[in-house]
Amino acid sequence: QLDKEKQAYSKLSNKSIAVQSTTKVSHRFGLNGEEACYVLTIDSQAPLELVALRADVDVDLLDHEGTSAILSRSKGDPTNPLLATYRMQESGSRFQIRLRTVEGLSGSISCFVLPSTNPKTAHLINLPIKPLSLHEKLSDSPKDIPLNELKLTGPFTVMDMHQWLSMCVNELPSRPTDDEMVVSYRSTFVGTVLVGRYSKGTASFKSDSIMTISVMKDLITREATARKIAFNINVDVKEETFPRFLDLIHPKLSFQHSLTQQVRMVEPLREVQLQEGETKFLSPELQQVLQQASDIQQQFELQPQRLAFLHNIVVAVYRHKWRLRGYQSVDRQVKDLQKLLDSYNKEQIAAFFEEPIR
Repeated sequence: QLDKEKQAYSKLSNKSIAVQSTTKVSHRFGLNGEEACYVLTIDSQAPLELVALRADVDVDLLDHEGTSAILSRSKGDPTNPLLATYRMQESGSRFQIRLRTVEGLSGSISCFVLPSTNPKTAHLINLPIKPLSLHEKLSDSPKDIPLNELKLTGPFTVMDMHQWLSMCVNELPSRPTDDEMVVSYRSTFVGTVLVGRYSKGTASFKSDSIMTISVMKDLITREATARKIAFNINVDVKEETFPRFLDLIHPKLSFQHSLTQQVRMVEPLREVQLQEGETKFLSPELQQVLQQASDIQQQFELQPQRLAFLHNIVVAVYRHKWRLRGYQSVDRQVKDLQKLLDSYNKEQIAAFFEEPIR
């Protein structure tokens, strides 16, 4: 009789009947500033069977550690650009995922954790993502670099501005600690900075990233409008910030584009090593390619995804530059920019950024 009841209940649970879980699942989610990525660590009392991710913002999955798992990705849509599943290949109760968010939009990541229990019960973890999620706090403000500026004046309190800023970045105290607040942040991925100073009725935010300025302008305007707070807003765009931005992102773009050339060398160099048995006569650069062959091939598999991620950042900066100058659509120019990015030459892209729109 007991076995029959168990079977009947098992059939019910297969139809997603809500049940009380007895297995505890915990998580940690934090920014690793050195690697410019978030680390999600999941711990479960029972062995893990599956971890599924869904996000309404773009997320770049880097790698995973802990229990051995196979990653399957589904083609997303504009509402859910990230749909991915990790299926565990061996028993283990800890799993860690490294991922990188795309700055500019706020949203959330939903993580569904399925331990090996009976009946099957999924645990949902919600991870909020802020528009400037890859920014970390600095103790000092940088000196002598060109900065775009966003100025706001109006009938808002220091608490109002503090709340609006906390919707953009992490690591802010829950309440303002002074009548005038001064904050400094750095983008862990690109290396651009954000410096803010705000008090009752006035605020100034400076950054060498026009995208950071544009994102803050949009969010503050939206929140103030919702509360019927009218204020004056002024944006000062510095042309010198664009060459600096391209210099900062150049090493990452250059590395991804050089992978194609390095991958083409791997098999011929392995052939040489097989035939000669000795590789000391090769140049140091070619020896390095041979030594890192497996890593280069692994990186190359992810190259289309990595390049698209970087190209999107450059295109977003270009769009924001012209949007803040009153041009709502630059689609024709963006097509030309994407062609330049495909054949990547930093000087040509810098010249393109300087060209006026006719």
